Amino acid sequence: MSSEREARLLKRLLGTFKGEAGERIGALAQGITQLEAAGAGPDAALLEAMFRDAHSLKAAARSVAQKEIEILCQSLEAVFAAMKRGSCGASPPLLATMVAARDAMEDCLGAIDAPSRQSQARALDAARALDAALRLTDAAAAAPPSLQPPPAPAEAACPVIEPASASAPASASEPRRAEAAVASSVETVRLSAQRLEGLLRDSEEMLPEKLASRQISAQLHEAIAGFAEWRREWSKLQSGSGRSAEQAAPGTGLRAFLGWNERHMLELEARLAHLPKTADAEAHRLGLKTDRLLAEVKDILTLPCASLLELLPRTIRELARDQQKEVDTVIEGSELAIDRRILQELREPLLHLVRNAVDHGIEPPAVRAAAGKKRRATLAIRVSNKDGDKVEFVISDDGAGISSGKLAANATRLGILSAEQAAGMQEDELQQLIFESGVSTSGMITDISGRGLGLAIVRERVERLGGRISVETEPGKGTSFHLLLPLSLATYHGISVRVADRLLVLPTLAVAQVVGARRSALATVEGRPMLEVGGAPVPLVKLYQLLELPPPTSAADDRIEAVVVGPAGRQIAFEVDSVLGDQEILLKPLGKCLLRVRNVLGGTILGNGEVAPILNVADLVKSALRMKHSSEPESKTTGQLDEARRILVVEDSITARGLLRGILEAAGYRVKTAVDGMDAWTTLNLEPVDLVVSDVDMPRMNGFDLTARIRANRNLSELPVVLVTALASPEDRERGAEAGANAYIMKGGFEQGALLEAVRRLI
Repeated sequence: MSSEREARLLKRLLGTFKGEAGERIGALAQGITQLEAAGAGPDAALLEAMFRDAHSLKAAARSVAQKEIEILCQSLEAVFAAMKRGSCGASPPLLATMVAARDAMEDCLGAIDAPSRQSQARALDAARALDAALRLTDAAAAAPPSLQPPPAPAEAACPVIEPASASAPASASEPRRAEAAVASSVETVRLSAQRLEGLLRDSEEMLPEKLASRQISAQLHEAIAGFAEWRREWSKLQSGSGRSAEQAAPGTGLRAFLGWNERHMLELEARLAHLPKTADAEAHRLGLKTDRLLAEVKDILTLPCASLLELLPRTIRELARDQQKEVDTVIEGSELAIDRRILQELREPLLHLVRNAVDHGIEPPAVRAAAGKKRRATLAIRVSNKDGDKVEFVISDDGAGISSGKLAANATRLGILSAEQAAGMQEDELQQLIFESGVSTSGMITDISGRGLGLAIVRERVERLGGRISVETEPGKGTSFHLLLPLSLATYHGISVRVADRLLVLPTLAVAQVVGARRSALATVEGRPMLEVGGAPVPLVKLYQLLELPPPTSAADDRIEAVVVGPAGRQIAFEVDSVLGDQEILLKPLGKCLLRVRNVLGGTILGNGEVAPILNVADLVKSALRMKHSSEPESKTTGQLDEARRILVVEDSITARGLLRGILEAAGYRVKTAVDGMDAWTTLNLEPVDLVVSDVDMPRMNGFDLTARIRANRNLSELPVVLVTALASPEDRERGAEAGANAYIMKGGFEQGALLEAVRRLI
């Protein structure tokens, strides 16, 4: 969805939200009045209605990023839930706090178009007051004040080995807070005054080199001007107008010019003879100072891996608690220092890998014990230096491993492989399918994992950094992911190639090998030329065709050169005109206007001043596979492909319903809406749809009951159902799985990409 379309959608949704929020806040105000009148015996139906209003308003506020209203609704939900349990009464102080919270919501609603710090602060104060009042009420109901336990001590910093207790309570927001802490830990750099002074001194020493280079440039311009003067005099002599004073005697004009020419050339020679020595000395000095300055800046931008890894144990611990699993975290090599920018880019991939391991790599304690394993699993993150200029991250667990059979079945269903191809692949080749978009071994899509997208994104992020990723797994024993990356992004090595008379660069880490062969020796399989690499046939793709460049002007001969990329069993060879060699390059990003260009990672300026694109090897492989497996034009959009798909959105909140509808319609789907489960069930019996996207907590019929009814119906049993909800507990997820949902996506931190990818995978 374009930014302009998103802005229009958000504006429309905010208008809808104001109307819905006004109604629900009014209903809450009326309910509080009724609670006050009811005294000690509030009606259960009234509490249920108020709880539902607060829950729906919270979901709607989250949909349009109204954080303060969302927080207030969450606090009110907790109060109403306690009242429903009977652990909290409608005391006058609590009712007064609820009235203050309602007033704060009205303030925030009135300040949507012009948010003020005053309304935001009032909302947060009201939420804190509600939480405090609820704690006091619960404490009073539980025991006399003298018997209350002392406050828990502040949590200590995470050790290198961190056990995870499955019995401790966990908040769904705690893993995200830990992840935010991981992000902030690599976004700032602290420098001592001494280091800043050294950096300034090194920079100041560049000033004389700047002046010297200007002097050399001025001398070169003088020499060029001298040649221009000689050309003018020579032209005048040829035209007969040069040095007219010497024309009195025949031939004297030519003799005068020759004498002047000799003096002029000797003077130019003396100037030019001095320049190479000066330029060489200046280049040497400039090189030394540049290297020293670059090394200093690299050192400043280098951070120990601990800045990224030290908070991962907490994230793992909270995820394990949420999944009711027991996990020990082991971290080794965190003292190794690498480029801060690499640490920033690795944050999301590492978080995804550990979330994936905890979610469906590591088994529950009872399952591990039944298999003869220790109840407590081990998740290890090890960092080590490789070959001096590379770093390797290894994320390993001793869980269930990855089923290659499930991977092959999923890839076959998605059309990535044919059944014959899957049957002929080796175990290590099948394991690499885990990095293909859409391929997953999980039968249930959740907010943590299962969409089959995360590892494809991880690989893309790693390869964008000029690295590569691989996986090793053994069923029943565990899985290890290996990430090999450069130590620094400032400079890294690239292989220069010439393609269609253009100079291009491929990251060296992404290239398996460079090979040469005779065109006459190529084999052909299913109409595609195959190059033999290491005794195995590898598809050969002409790189100029893949990049949609004009063919090279030079005549093709029998000898070909190719660069081989990709993991074993999934390699592709790209034919190039010539391979020029490996060299150190400086990666320059494309800029904000070109954040994502297919097949291009960035650019670099080579030693001869020529600008060369740095190719994105992951994109090249995807483009090559599309050429092989798909007859559809690459330019065809997702919206065109899915134009005929019909989706039913079931949501009682008009704001959230409008948001979901807008996202899906922008992606090219035809959308029908229903206000609750009963309305949806009526629609399903009248109109055909291809997929259902449903909220869970709705009046008349909730999302779980709707899903169960769909699965029990003979005509609808195969209809995909995606539950999009704020209910985050493991029990709710299990209930969704038992009901037959295909995907369970949390509204907390909702991203439209997760919803769209789940929909694309299911239909």
